[in-house]
Amino acid sequence: MTPTFTVIRDVSESLKTLIQTNISEVSNANRVVFDSPAEVNAGGQPRLSMFLYKVRYNKYLRTEPPVRTGPNQLQDKPLVLDLMYLMTPFVNNTETELIIIEKLMSLFYDNAVLRGDQLEGDLIANGNEALRVVPDDLSVDEIEKLWTAFPNKAYRLSVPFLVSPVCIPSSRVKTVPPVIQRDIEFSIVQE
Repeated sequence: MTPTFTVIRDVSESLKTLIQTNISEVSNANRVVFDSPAEVNAGGQPRLSMFLYKVRYNKYLRTEPPVRTGPNQLQDKPLVLDLMYLMTPFVNNTETELIIIEKLMSLFYDNAVLRGDQLEGDLIANGNEALRVVPDDLSVDEIEKLWTAFPNKAYRLSVPFLVSPVCIPSSRVKTVPPVIQRDIEFSIVQE
């Protein structure tokens, strides 16, 4: 596996396609955007900001073993990440915003694991056969800190989601010599 460096983009596109296919209010082109809430205007047609606000190393899967890519080759373990998205609907009508939030939460409840044809681009080729999408529990303080990053925007109802594990293959490949001879020592224990 040679890294394509499109994994994070492909994850975002997979989420966007799933949302546009299942939520009619934002199904048209350019209704789901990767912009931060600070860059989206509430006027006009409904839009959904799908803002990737944090990328972190997955601390639980950092010990994955190397992958054998040939008889004498080992590729270093993949880089495993967690992606955190903040989903914020922008609509002039509060009722429609609530409907979008409810549909969004229901969509990711029903599709908690993305696999197969739900995965865009080279995700499967890069070792991402299944991606979990779960609500990310942020405290009130964390939400407040996040929204302070958007200085001229008032708080809007948003839902944070965590996508994990996202694997990015390593570009380091090691050549290992084949095993030609192996000595095995054993002893017989008599009782």
